[in-house]
Amino acid sequence: MPMTQLVPRPQTAWIIGLALLLWLPTSTDRADAQTEQTRQILDLAMQPPQINTDPGPDYGDVARDMSMIIGMDRTPGGRIWAAWVSGGDSELGFFVAATSDDGGQNSDRT
Repeated sequence: MPMTQLVPRPQTAWIIGLALLLWLPTSTDRADAQTEQTRQILDLAMQPPQINTDPGPDYGDVARDMSMIIGMDRTPGGRIWAAWVSGGDSELGFFVAATSDDGGQNSDRT
């Protein structure tokens, strides 16, 4: 069964850091240019992530060397949702989500 995976954008962290640096204008003449530049950089963070619903064996249980739990919850109808980060605490990390409709006995992950 397919696993739902969100592909992270590794450039997001440095974009936000750069935006914060640009937010502090060094002169009045450059303030307007920096404000526009900051807006453009921050707009990049509003781009939706790419969702891979058929990730293949590269993201399967055997290939995932570590995981960090994000959370788990149950809907009123009984479906369990779980989400975690796999692949490392780095630019190689990716989000994974899985569901179960039978109380956690089986899930939709590969």
